Amino acid sequence: MTNDNFKLARQVMANYFTKNPGCRLTYVANIAMLLHDHHGITNHKKRNAAANDIMNLIFNT
Repeated sequence: MTNDNFKLARQVMANYFTKNPGCRLTYVANIAMLLHDHHGITNHKKRNAAANDIMNLIFNT
């Protein structure tokens, strides 16, 4: 896979999440639960904010 292909895949996903915020929320929730289960982050707001930051880093940069 080339860098251009990877960039395009990220853009496609970002566009899909924009059109389908419920799907994006599912990804955020799953990341948040991994932060809880694997890293002991128990504060709901903090782990959701961190999960949202991770999603933005991957798909919106």
